[in-house]
Amino acid sequence: MNITLNDIALRAEVSVATVSNVLRGKGKASPETEDRIIRIAREMGYFEHTKVKTGLLGVISCSMPGTSTSRSSDSSPRELASYFTTEALEGIEDVASRNGYHILFQTLPTPTTEWDIPSMVKERLVEGVLVIGGTIPDELILALQQRAVPLVLLFTRIKTAAVDAILVDNYLGAFLAVQELARRGHQRIGMINGWRATHTSEDKLEGFRDGLEMAGLSFKESLYAEGDFTLSGGHRQTQQLLHATGGPPSAIFVGDDVMAVGAIKAIKEAGLKVPEDVAVIGFGDSAIGASWDPPLSTIRVPKRQMGAMAAERLLKLCRCETRESMTLMIAPELILRGSC
Repeated sequence: MNITLNDIALRAEVSVATVSNVLRGKGKASPETEDRIIRIAREMGYFEHTKVKTGLLGVISCSMPGTSTSRSSDSSPRELASYFTTEALEGIEDVASRNGYHILFQTLPTPTTEWDIPSMVKERLVEGVLVIGGTIPDELILALQQRAVPLVLLFTRIKTAAVDAILVDNYLGAFLAVQELARRGHQRIGMINGWRATHTSEDKLEGFRDGLEMAGLSFKESLYAEGDFTLSGGHRQTQQLLHATGGPPSAIFVGDDVMAVGAIKAIKEAGLKVPEDVAVIGFGDSAIGASWDPPLSTIRVPKRQMGAMAAERLLKLCRCETRESMTLMIAPELILRGSC
């Protein structure tokens, strides 16, 4: 049985116009009224019976700071701040294009910044949404689930709901890096991590600690720092580690390639050599790291391939070819170059 706006309006005790505006993300109904209408529409099965066919897939990045902006699929990837997002988006676009879809891209501000539910979700402009990285606001997940929008996560996960996710094994990547540095004889191994508020950084820290323990080394708080995924952040935190209590590290594992490049700069500016005085291993395998002097050893993440896998999974959900949620963990690869 098809559910009409009038059915929802009668049960919610509001006008049909109010229901229409709320379900299209328009109008100025109170938050309580919006929540009631969406809840009733979901309970009555309205969203399941009104699957949209727009030819658009939404991609939302939760990892980039700044004001939310939308870009179509013909925007240059170089306009996007995160190399993780850029390379993943190339894989997403490949799959979307082959299947006759276009991409609507949007960034969300950092968790501490005020933001609103993206219009692509509120107005149901897209058939499905792929969320990349960072800390995902609970309100975003709730809005997607309320509207029965197919959802896949890439490079991140949530513990509060069963949601499809394509992940890299960050724990294993950090573990491999530490094991390699220990194998080369390093005793004082430091780490520059990303914000521990993200699951990815938590996993890297756990892998780092376990790698040290496996090598018979102890974790030292003075050799641990957290940065903001920028070159300047890596530079700043490396300066801190070089002046650590008990002496500087002989090697540093950095949880992001861009920060690792900043680390190499700081080491050189201190009059030290890489890798002779301080070895460095990054994470991600970015173009800037591969072309740096010395070339950056790193943990390779198949970002483009993972983006394609996430897009293929999202299309299956949009076509109702599968209903069971799935988590796929991809193993990273240690790439040795000149920095260690």
